[in-house]
Order: sequence, then C-alpha cells, then structure tokens
Amino acid sequence: MLRNYKQFFAICKHYGWDYRDKVAEFTNGRTESLSSLSDGEYHELLTQVQRFNPSPQQGFNEERKKMRGKITHYLCLLGYVDLQGKPDWQRIDRYIVNIGSRNPRKVILNYLYHDELKEVLTQVETMYKKELNK
Repeated sequence: MLRNYKQFFAICKHYGWDYRDKVAEFTNGRTESLSSLSDGEYHELLTQVQRFNPSPQQGFNEERKKMRGKITHYLCLLGYVDLQGKPDWQRIDRYIVNIGSRNPRKVILNYLYHDELKEVLTQVETMYKKELNK
C-alpha cells in the first residue's frame, strides 16, 4: 500500500511537532521510524494526527492561495493579461518558471512550495513597486 509521508510531514511541520516524537508516542516508544510501521499502523497514526484538527492543511492552503492570488494580481497589473483583460496564464507561468533563483525547481505557479511562493511574491511586489515609481 502506498504511503503519503509528505502529508504526515506537512502536518507535523504545520504544528511544530517532531515527527519522531509523534511516532514514538504512537508506538509507546517501540520505534521512531515511520518506515518500520506496518501499513495499518501508519494509516492509523495519520488518521489520529488528522483528527487533532479536521483540516490541518486548511490555513496553510488558504495562505498559499492568497499568495498565488497576489502574484497573479500584480502580474496582471504589470500587463500579463490576454485581449479580454483576464490573466494570461501561459505568460504568467512562463515568467514564474524563468524567474531565476526564486524558483530553482523551474515549476509553474500552482506547483510552488510555500517558501518559494513567499520569495516569488516578494520579487513580484518589488518589481511592481519599481514600475510604479517610473
């Protein structure tokens, strides 16, 4: 059975937990390793952690959504729009992919990690402010 460690690690990071402590607590000190858990144990642990807050990623995803919206808004104000005045997603994605060291993985806007979004937003805001001062 496929395990989604990424989700578990994201929840732990969101709450500031050390994942090893959570695993040790769950197994009563038997192990600190996720890989040594059976599939059933892992899914039970994941369910327990998710129950702590029914939607642990909600605030995190909302913050990412707001940052993507701001980036899109600033780029539209800078002219990244199509003939109807709507966001030109091809141009926006091309800009984001080629933004440089702020996007080392060279991915489009929707695939940026939280930290990368912060950096890209800062760069786009700076670019917009410079454009206003011309």
